[in-house]
Amino acid sequence: MATRTIDFSLPQFADVPACNPKVYALAVRDYWKSAVGIGAIGFASGAVRAVALADPAAGDATNIFSMIGSLAAAGILLMVWRRRSFQFDLLSALKVLFPASLTCLVLLPLLAGKLSFIAGLLYLAFSVVSLIMLLQCAQASRDRGINPAFIFGFCGGIVYLMQDAGFVFGFWADSFLDGAFVQLAVVALMGGYVLAMAFALQYMGGTVVLSRRGVPDSVEFVSHEAEEPHEVPSISERHAPESSLRQVDEKPEADATLPDARVSAPRGPGRRSKAQERDRSERLRDRVSKDCLLLQEQFKLSNRETEVAELIMRGNSVSSIAETLVISENTVRTHTKHIYTKLGIHKRQEMLDLVQEVVEYARGQQREA
Repeated sequence: MATRTIDFSLPQFADVPACNPKVYALAVRDYWKSAVGIGAIGFASGAVRAVALADPAAGDATNIFSMIGSLAAAGILLMVWRRRSFQFDLLSALKVLFPASLTCLVLLPLLAGKLSFIAGLLYLAFSVVSLIMLLQCAQASRDRGINPAFIFGFCGGIVYLMQDAGFVFGFWADSFLDGAFVQLAVVALMGGYVLAMAFALQYMGGTVVLSRRGVPDSVEFVSHEAEEPHEVPSISERHAPESSLRQVDEKPEADATLPDARVSAPRGPGRRSKAQERDRSERLRDRVSKDCLLLQEQFKLSNRETEVAELIMRGNSVSSIAETLVISENTVRTHTKHIYTKLGIHKRQEMLDLVQEVVEYARGQQREA
């Protein structure tokens, strides 16, 4: 965790919706459907929990399952993250958790004696999607420059209000309906209805929530486990001030054409998820976008950093990039700073030179292979 500390000096922590209303309006339009999807599972878990409160064992089970779900999900994500870069979207999780939650609701009135177990499973599902919501909010804040308090308050407000609504409904069913079977049947029916409507909502308009680059709910994990660098000159040395050029010129001429110290043989696409392959194919428009994807693989750029890098290479200004991606100019500058730091450069021309070197080096490796 020490290597992933939060820099509170970043612009988004001081930003407010009034500064960039278009950015926040787009975020609200993009993320409200996914928040409702998570809230639907919260509604079902809240309703079942309210009915189960009469049994202390059921209350304990929901707490235990909730903690187990959060711990297991976080542990798995962390272990995978330490080994490779990957990404997944909320819809993929909902495709698994929606049917699982609906199955628990169907079994609820039939297995009344297992109420604590079923309530625990529903809360396990809710704890997992709640973790995804936190990651999604962090992704939106980083990529779009949105204040974390706003995006979490917006998504969390929808999710936990729906969970509270489910709890109130379950309390009503437990208090005013006679018979355990009737109570559980009504709770299961209403919970299943909310789940079905929320899942159908994700497909309204024939697609999932859209942004300019695909699905904003895609959560991205960029591994920072770097390979051992080669002992070759860095690009900063090749673009050093005139006072230091003498030292570089004294080296053999062949060294001047070697790739950056961090540029190793292309690692290749490896095993990508369907979401990654789809996102990659959509971004391959021409040679510039292809070169940027190669740059992303070599220097571990995030998807948004790759988008910004491509627009910089195409000669766009800061204001033009901000308008194209619907983010603030401060966010563009922040992404640019991160890109330049990862590439070890200081200006656009150095980026163009580096891209050319990476491409030539990759072609040379392919010819040798």
